[in-house]
Amino acid sequence: MTMDIDSKSHFLLSSSQGDMEAFSSLFERYSSQLYNFAYCLTYSQEDAEDITSETFISVYEAIQGRDITGFSLQVYLYKTAKSTYQRRP
Repeated sequence: MTMDIDSKSHFLLSSSQGDMEAFSSLFERYSSQLYNFAYCLTYSQEDAEDITSETFISVYEAIQGRDITGFSLQVYLYKTAKSTYQRRP
């Protein structure tokens, strides 16, 4: 699924206002890339799936009601995934 900058901004803004459909669209767009990143960190399908899910939940909670002007979703997703990985036992 391709998404232009305006679409990403719209979905991100809507997500920050609690729109789960918009966030679902962002999940569809970025989940495979994020899973691949997590898999490269863990070499485990189960752990990569967990990290991907935990990352999206954390990001969704973090953006609620916040000013997301200038927010880079991709950067935040990858930083959150790496942090989630580092906190795992």
